[in-house]
Parts: sequence; structure tokens; C-alpha cells
Amino acid sequence: MAFLDLQGRVAACNPALEEFLGRPAAELTGVRLLTAFSPPQDAAIEAEYFLELVDGKRDRYHVEKRYRRKDGVTLWGSVTVGLVPGGGSQRPFCLAAIEDITRQKQGNESRQRAAKLDALARMAEALVVRLNHVMLASLGSSQLLMESLPNESPARELVASVREGVERSAALTRQLVAFASRQLLNPGPCDLNAIIRRLLPRIQRSAGDHILVQTALEPSLALVQADPVQLERAIWEIVENAIEAMPDGGELRLVTCHNEIPSDGSAPPQSQVVLTIRDTGVGMDDKALDRLFEPFFSTKQRVRDAGLGLAGVHGIIRQCGGHIDVASSPGEGTEFQIHFPRSVETLLDFELPAGLADTKQTTETILLVEDDDRQRGHYRQILDAAGYRVLEARYGGEALLLCLRHDGPIHALLADAALPQMSGMELAEQAVGLRPDIKVLLFGTPVSGSDTSHDVPAVWLTRPVSRETLIGKLREVFSIGNHADLSRR
Repeated sequence: MAFLDLQGRVAACNPALEEFLGRPAAELTGVRLLTAFSPPQDAAIEAEYFLELVDGKRDRYHVEKRYRRKDGVTLWGSVTVGLVPGGGSQRPFCLAAIEDITRQKQGNESRQRAAKLDALARMAEALVVRLNHVMLASLGSSQLLMESLPNESPARELVASVREGVERSAALTRQLVAFASRQLLNPGPCDLNAIIRRLLPRIQRSAGDHILVQTALEPSLALVQADPVQLERAIWEIVENAIEAMPDGGELRLVTCHNEIPSDGSAPPQSQVVLTIRDTGVGMDDKALDRLFEPFFSTKQRVRDAGLGLAGVHGIIRQCGGHIDVASSPGEGTEFQIHFPRSVETLLDFELPAGLADTKQTTETILLVEDDDRQRGHYRQILDAAGYRVLEARYGGEALLLCLRHDGPIHALLADAALPQMSGMELAEQAVGLRPDIKVLLFGTPVSGSDTSHDVPAVWLTRPVSRETLIGKLREVFSIGNHADLSRR
């Protein structure tokens, strides 16, 4: 709550307003509360209402607007301002009451955006399945053709060009998977400040001399639970967009801080880590903001590549348990605020097992389960060439019979997660019951609330899978001592 003079300046305020804005009363006194801490479009609306209030055209007004705290966090306030007439020696003044409605606003906006993006995600997921079948055959055939050609053959360059095109398409499907929040990430406790410091030289090189890059990193910042590689890519995507939005120069600022959201009775209190990325570029209108996270949407005249950009960023952040708020207006720049839940874990150091890059052939036996004959034949060729012994099955029932009848050891189960009749994870559960030492690798992506609720640790492979990736993962899995360690891979 604050007492305002007829110019909208703060005469006095209570501690609740100090806490809401993150500023002491000494900094607020004399400041025009209508405009000082809000985006221009929000401030303009309230300024018009305030003028009508002072002119006697209304006795009170109510608006909902954004405020930027001193630490950079943007909050929503429900503002009610009334005019208190003067009398005698007392001058008239205004009384402003501000209620923090940040959680409600974020919830409503998130639900609306999520409904639209979920529909797009389902479409993207169906598209990925169909694209993967086409690309897998092309990728495998080009690899085998390349190996059959002599080193001096001029056709090798043509085959390499075909393979490069397929791999670029595969990269795009992986981004579609990320957008659909179905990508297999490797989450762990991450130091957000460390990621920003690692990116900073690259950011400064890209920004050049005409953009001032500034950081304000909370020294005691809590860890967040995320995949550090994907999180770094997401941050870079936002930064790169910010730099491109300032062709004539400007300022780019990256800020980290904590944000404590108290309980409102309907939800428990939340402890967040917030990353704010703010630029002074060309900004966006409301129409562009509404479509910002749609696949393939761009505000640029020329799109630099066929990537998913901010749609992929949205998927990555959502899988980390976070959400993104964006504020922008034409000519006023853009601000991204990424909110993460705090991680309760500590940093762990993982090292790849020695000898992972060893290229010698192996003698392990692999049970390959795939109902698509072409894909099963493709993987069989790869495994044969690498020296593995391969047992084949089309369905889960056939695979379990092989587990029962095969005399020798079966070192790994390599199966499609979306097998008919019995899913890959259901097969894995029964296979581990029959052969406790068998390692499990599944083609597909884990879906929250379904197969990932099972207790069998598995390594997930997102299609299309190159020969190098498949053989590398198998060697990595065979170097792990027990099933529990698989969940970290």
C-alpha cells in the first residue's frame, strides 16, 4: 500500500510494498509509482486512468499490470487506486493498494499457452514417427554404400552429401521431439551461473563492439535440475535472438537471482531460481508474442536455418520443470524470464569409462526385437559388422522364448519401445526377471506417466540412430557394472 500525491509520486508506503518491489522506502519516496517500475504499455494505461481520477471523472480505478523488482524479476500486481478528498488544511491524496497476483497470472497464461502447444506437440510427435522410418533407411543405406566404395571413388562425395542431408533432417526431428517434451534428457544438478560464464566469451564475440553485454549473477545461486548440454543450447538460442534483434547496437543483460513465492492457500510456497535475459532491441508486438514458441515461427525476414528455435527452447525448459515468461513491445526490447525450481541435490562428477572409444570388435550377444523388418535388418547389419552375436525377434513373446531357450548368455536387450501387443518396457521387465544380468536399451523416448514408471533401468535411443551412436552406447552400457548405473546414462 502507498500514499500518492496528485502527480502519482510516493509520499509513504508500508513494508509489504517494499517487499513486493524489492526496494526500501527511501528508494520509493518521491518516485512516480505509475510508471517507474512497469513496461511502457502498462504504464500508459494506468497514467490515463490516474489523470481521469485527479480530474474528478472517476473516484477510483482498477488495473492489472506488471512491475519489475530491483533484482530484475517481473511480478504482476492487481492495483486499486482511490482519491481521498482534502479538507481544511489537508490536501487531497491518492491511496494505492497493490495485490501480488503473479502466481494466478502465470498459471492462466501457462494453461492457455500449454493447451495450444500441447496440440502442436501431439502433431509433431506423430510426424517424427513417420519421418524416422524414412530417414532410417536412407541413413543406413548411405552408410553401407559409403563403406562399399573405394576411397578414390568420386561417388563418395555424392554419398557424403546425401548422408549430410539426412543427418540435418535427423537433427530437425530431434528438435521436434524436444518441442514435444519427449526428448530424452540427462538431468542433474546444474550450476546456472557456471553455464553463463562458459557461454560469455562466445556471447561477447557474437555481440561485437556495438552491443554492451552485462551480467549480474547471484553469488550464492542455488542449483537447478536440468540437462546442462540442452540448457546451454536453450540459453544460447535466446541470446542469439536477442543479439539479432539489435542490428544497430544496444545492451544485453543476463541476471540470475532467487525468487520466493509464498503460499496463497491453494498451492504450497515455491523456491525458484530465475534467469532474466533482457535486450534493448526492436521488440515484438502482442501478435508475435502469442506465436513466439510455435514451431518454425520467426519474426525475421530471412530465417537462418530450418531449426525450431524458441519452440525447442520451450520444450527443454518445460522438461526441466521450469517455465518461461516473455515481455516485449515494439521499440522497447524484449525480456525473457526463465523460472526453475531449485534442485535439492549437489553436483556430481561423472567420467566416461576408460576404453569407451576403443574400436575393437566384441563378442557379446544381443537380443534385437523390432517388428519392422527393414529396421530390424538394418540394425542387424550394424551389429554383425561390429562383431556382436545377434538373436532376432519380431515381438515380445518371441523374445521371451529366446530368453528361455537360448543356452548361452544374452548380454543386452535392444528393443523398440513401441512394440505391438507388449511394449518394450514390459518386455524388459520380464526379460530381466528371466535373466537378471541383461542390459536394456530401448528405441524411442520415455513418456511421463507411462513406461518410465517401471523399475527397470534402461538406456533410451532417440531415432534415427547412427551406427556410431548405437555402437558407442552399447560399449558404454557393457562397461557399466550394474543396472542401477544405467539410469544415469
